[in-house]
Amino acid sequence: YVLYCFLHEVPALSLRVVAEERNRISMADQLKEVRDANARLAWILARAVEGSARPRYAIAQRAGLHRETLQSAMQGEKPITLQQAARILHACDVPVNATLTLAIVGHEELAAEWMHNEMGAFLEEFLIALPGSLQEALGDRIYDLKPRRAGGTAKLLGRTLTQHIADLNRRGDAIGERIATPPTGA
Repeated sequence: YVLYCFLHEVPALSLRVVAEERNRISMADQLKEVRDANARLAWILARAVEGSARPRYAIAQRAGLHRETLQSAMQGEKPITLQQAARILHACDVPVNATLTLAIVGHEELAAEWMHNEMGAFLEEFLIALPGSLQEALGDRIYDLKPRRAGGTAKLLGRTLTQHIADLNRRGDAIGERIATPPTGA
């Protein structure tokens, strides 16, 4: 009987303890991730409010929050929902989807840098248009996309955008020259 317990029940108990420990650690890691995400979000909200032309009381009012709730959200003292964060960002007149997406994926510095300029507005429109454009362009082949190709695709898209902007600038310069040059022989 002792041998049976040692061979069957002790390993089962050990596995159960290990599994419980794994779950406990996992829960602790998850809680840490939530705290980190809240801190990143608070930092982004503080940058948005500080960079806004509106006073804080007007931002809070426009977001439907009390001034103190806005302040504690900006300081990371109070957990904030994505909906509340979106309302604050909207009240600050920054691109909500682009800013939240960048913050969530860990690019809060870019979110803060881009939220008050054309890049933020571009990314906002891009993120809104991307899913439909991918579905339309790829059709059933959309399921052939592999996550491992995402980084290379992002680099290719960056290079393509660079070329596209250069082409647009050249065309704009050419149109400007034609307008500035008076017609000859008329």
